[in-house]
Amino acid sequence: MTSGGRAPDDWLTERIPVLAEPTWLPTAEQTRAAAGRTVRPDPAPRRAARPRRLSITLVVAAVVLGIGFLVNLGGGARDAATNQSISTTEGTPLDLTRPFAQTPAANWADGSAGLVVPAAGPLGGHSATAVADALTEVRAALVAAHLDDRMLINHDLSTYLALLAPAIRDRERAALTGTALARDGGEVTLLAGGFTLLPVPAKVSGSMTVSTDRYGQLVVSANYVFAYPFAPADSSKITSAWQVVAIQHVSEDFTVVDSADADDYSPGDQGLWLTRSESYYDSMACTPSTKGYLAPAYSQPDTGPGQAEAPDALYNPQHSITITQTCQ
Repeated sequence: MTSGGRAPDDWLTERIPVLAEPTWLPTAEQTRAAAGRTVRPDPAPRRAARPRRLSITLVVAAVVLGIGFLVNLGGGARDAATNQSISTTEGTPLDLTRPFAQTPAANWADGSAGLVVPAAGPLGGHSATAVADALTEVRAALVAAHLDDRMLINHDLSTYLALLAPAIRDRERAALTGTALARDGGEVTLLAGGFTLLPVPAKVSGSMTVSTDRYGQLVVSANYVFAYPFAPADSSKITSAWQVVAIQHVSEDFTVVDSADADDYSPGDQGLWLTRSESYYDSMACTPSTKGYLAPAYSQPDTGPGQAEAPDALYNPQHSITITQTCQ
């Protein structure tokens, strides 16, 4: 499992380097003080996504004693004490046309249909149109980051980066490329090389809300769980959903610099700023996830210690984004 995040700093100097130049900053501060406005904080560095792997567990009914007890069989991830995700008929191949059938994602919406934009109204000096635009922009960013094959398979950041404010694109590109991805992963979903998804849409559940921050700027908060059905190399060995269905829980804040802020920001600063990003993975291969990539659990069995928490709880978008690291 993996989790990561960012939170606001006190100043904008890292966001817009020119703000730190001594010949410019005093004038800017004086101008903003006169206008009664404050420089917008910059997001702090992300926390790395944290992988989590569980022990596969079956419930065995003790009829004589009238109780149930858990038998740890090692490897993978599913706890049948609280869900139906694990197949108790070992050796029976999973129906890969219905990979989510025995998971909490069974009735979730398919793909982008799960990214429902709430009704928009005027908020904090921003028109209903501006609020609607902000929500739509964030939805598009989530699709580009977590559902678009250009990102998932080709690892092409261009569509996602184009949806962010121009001033932040280079920094985001650097954070999502090369060795930095191991530290900053989770903002996007990248399938590990050699793996593809089944011809079944990913499942999505969660919500999106909009508010204003202390500077009056719009902040869209997105909290979603994405479930990805991987295509196995040998379907005859897949007997449980946890082997091929990996999940990613993403919780993010996007601050929107829009036309209402035009007097305070240059055109390059206007648009979406990712000001907080946290996530975790579950039911996946450990080694790729610690490097920022997602791969199915079947590809790396018996890695990572057991975990007491019922894994289906991790499908819940309301689950805490802070989890225990269990990958080694």
